[in-house]
Amino acid sequence: MTTYDSMDSRNLILLTNCEIYTKNPTIAGCNNILIAGNKISDIFYAPPGKHTVPERCIEIDCFRNLVIPGINDAHIHLLSSAAVMNQHSMHSIHPKDYDMIAKTLAFIKTKHNQSEWIGAYGLDDRFFLDQNFDSQWLDKFAVNEPVFISNETGHAIILNSKAMQMLHISQTDDSLLHGVMDVAGNGELTGKFFDLNSAIFHKINAFTNQFNADNNLPKLFTKLHQKGITSVQDAGHNNKIDKLQRLSLITDVNAIRIGLMIGCNIQNINDLASIHQEIDTNMVKFIGLKIMLSEATGDYLPAKSELEYLVKLSNSKNFRVAVHAVEEQAIDMTLDAFSSAHKFYPDIINRIEHCSEYTDSVIEKAKTIPFYSVTQPGFILHRGDYYIEAHPKDKHNDLYPLRTMQETSHVLAFSSDSPVIPPNPWDGFISAQSRNTLRGNQLGTSNERLTFNEIVDCYTTNGAIVEGSQDIKGTLAVGLLADLAILDPSCIGRSNPTLLTILNGNIVWDSEALVLTLH
Repeated sequence: MTTYDSMDSRNLILLTNCEIYTKNPTIAGCNNILIAGNKISDIFYAPPGKHTVPERCIEIDCFRNLVIPGINDAHIHLLSSAAVMNQHSMHSIHPKDYDMIAKTLAFIKTKHNQSEWIGAYGLDDRFFLDQNFDSQWLDKFAVNEPVFISNETGHAIILNSKAMQMLHISQTDDSLLHGVMDVAGNGELTGKFFDLNSAIFHKINAFTNQFNADNNLPKLFTKLHQKGITSVQDAGHNNKIDKLQRLSLITDVNAIRIGLMIGCNIQNINDLASIHQEIDTNMVKFIGLKIMLSEATGDYLPAKSELEYLVKLSNSKNFRVAVHAVEEQAIDMTLDAFSSAHKFYPDIINRIEHCSEYTDSVIEKAKTIPFYSVTQPGFILHRGDYYIEAHPKDKHNDLYPLRTMQETSHVLAFSSDSPVIPPNPWDGFISAQSRNTLRGNQLGTSNERLTFNEIVDCYTTNGAIVEGSQDIKGTLAVGLLADLAILDPSCIGRSNPTLLTILNGNIVWDSEALVLTLH
């Protein structure tokens, strides 16, 4: 146990009377955690009321509530999550309910000046497959105001004519080459764009500061702290190297820990090989390269040979690769690429992001290849009813089979993919434990449910492992970073269970349900 007389003037926090989440038998019986500076200094047992509190220390009586490592959202789109805080959610609009879209646009117009943009997000994917849903349809409800609406998954967006005119969008636009511009039978643009959201938002942000993400980041960080989140992993496939510096400038020690993926291309791989040791900061770190494996153009891009080449090249520079792979064929292609690279670079374990259609053939291949799986259990809750309607019943067991994924991947980590769904890990807890949707339906078999402890691991320890930070965070142990959350587990499913959040040794969220005493 630490001798308090030897403590220096660093910030001291003593958690007393707590239940400690741990698999370490030497810690299991302890009930006190001492934090000095930004690290855990001691974990020990003392009879209730018999502990010694050092001077200049904040004592927090946990009232036998559970202390867990800080939650790590292992796949989030940070700036997009901040940007949508100035947009209007259309998540609740049911497919084919065009009247509700019209009513929502009319309501938004009453809240906006005519010169302002109207921005919305989260619209059901199926609208974007309807030929009647185009810019001219939007023009009926907003002629003078520029309008954009993005879909649930963030991979499609529709603009009205005014927006396209203001952004000077045409079929010859060189900035919109790496995706699909939907064209009608008459050869005119329909206003729908696929896998071009980032490029279009870049144009919008150059035109107006109305959706500036940087201004909303402090509010987003507070929102994350309220849920017990202390780390996130930004998974944007268009992230550039300079984003590390940008985030570092706006992220202080009380904000959030950010693991940043950079878009995987030859230029970035070579540039990072020479500078990556120099670009990490205390709160923002480069954690790997991201590949978007998509079939928006009808064929999967990158092609199989290019995918294998990029994975091998990245691994040769000691970089982990994270591949966006949702469908069965995409996962199969990714596993083949990982297998090929593993023969040459066996010490590197790559990641599959989403891994949604986990079929029998994928499972058999997955058993032979080491990889990390990063998925989103909250999709079961928020998108499960859509999956049930869109897929035949015999395919439901293939969608997010969490226990099977846990058993066949090297490590399974959980995330939100915000802003596709809210960055709320407690929605994920509900989904992973029950497999229930918002309408109370069950997606797939109950055999794929996970236990409370398994879910905690997926949100904490495993999140640190998949970003390569398990030596400094992700568990409660002496010498590791003081990132943790105090929970009332009985609240899960009813209200926010997070009572208090500590990041980098500082209290960043306090529900005021606990007693804090300054000594």
